[in-house]
Amino acid sequence: MKAIILAGGYGTRLWPLTLRIPKAMVPVGGVPVVQHSIKALKNAGITDIIFSLNTNQKSVEDYFENGSKFGVNITYVYEDTQNDSDKFGAIGAIEFALEKTGGPQDCIVINGDNVFYGLDLLKMIEHHQVSKSQATLALYALTNKSDVTQYGVMQLDDEKKLITFQEKPKENEAKSNLASAGIYILGKVFLAEHLSQYIKNQKSSEKKPDRVGDLWAHYVGKLPIYGHPFEGMWGDTNTAQTYIHAHKQAMNFVVNPKDSKNIQNGLVQNSHKTIISENAKISELANIKGPCIIEDGCIIEEGAIIGPNTHLMKNVVVGTNSSVTGSIIFEQTVIGSKCSITDCIVDKESIISENSQIDPYSIIGTNCKLEKEVRITNNSRIWPKIRLGSKTIIAGEVILEN
Repeated sequence: MKAIILAGGYGTRLWPLTLRIPKAMVPVGGVPVVQHSIKALKNAGITDIIFSLNTNQKSVEDYFENGSKFGVNITYVYEDTQNDSDKFGAIGAIEFALEKTGGPQDCIVINGDNVFYGLDLLKMIEHHQVSKSQATLALYALTNKSDVTQYGVMQLDDEKKLITFQEKPKENEAKSNLASAGIYILGKVFLAEHLSQYIKNQKSSEKKPDRVGDLWAHYVGKLPIYGHPFEGMWGDTNTAQTYIHAHKQAMNFVVNPKDSKNIQNGLVQNSHKTIISENAKISELANIKGPCIIEDGCIIEEGAIIGPNTHLMKNVVVGTNSSVTGSIIFEQTVIGSKCSITDCIVDKESIISENSQIDPYSIIGTNCKLEKEVRITNNSRIWPKIRLGSKTIIAGEVILEN
């Protein structure tokens, strides 16, 4: 069985970060998000992987190459597109990837922005084969019922056959708490006949074959489609909020590979889930709360609080009495003294001056400079190379047009 990783989107909801980095490559738990899926596939014995990308995403191939260093074999299929509007769509991308690599065959399809733990892919494949399903969907059991409003929700019968599909239902109308996790096993017959016919119908109606949920809604009750529920953790990097939540969950699976001198100094809480480079310089008066990743060359000054669930990349500086919690801070960023940064993303080579505050789910683009006492409120986005003067307050977006 082959795997197709769908990673050709432009990540517009994660701009400005994804203006620089493909969404599949944003770090989650210290590695590119798609690397979690590659590891899960390899552990299930699925080593023949097709990456579906757009021509602006060569950095994915530069990183993974032929896959050998990750124990897999990777083939790359590129759509010649420039933006989301001229893409084939998710469903069209599946057909295109197979056409370029030998035609329809049994395969597992995974969204490239997924991160999951607790899903046994081998058991899912066995379920697919035993039930003689044409398509089997991994379904994550949401612990918070109110989250159904954000996802496609599936209702199954006693044999786990799909009987109802609801796209982002109201909480009081949802017929289950099982959310489609963007992981599907598709049989050869389904791909050759039903998927192909669905795409033809969509194109004849001048519609893009994009949303996979529409495919299940079309075939529910007409074909044997089954669900495979799982628990554990699942998230994606679609938006700043889902990215931060996925990152926080994945950080619980970070394991310290060795005791570093910093951990031995007793600076770290929850140290078994913390990775700190021996080349990081951390004041004995700093407070490090795991899970946490601190890379080479970082400098953490006295009174600073780092974590939990924080990733500081190479050469990040955090000034005295600053707090960085639940955040991803890219390389060579400098954070001044008495700053508060919570549940957000700061891209590389930015400067956050003293007494500034960045609130949850905000994204600061690369090479930005925030002067003293700047406040960035929830869900704001600052485009690259923006300078904000002292005491500026931002609610929304600051965009630099090219």
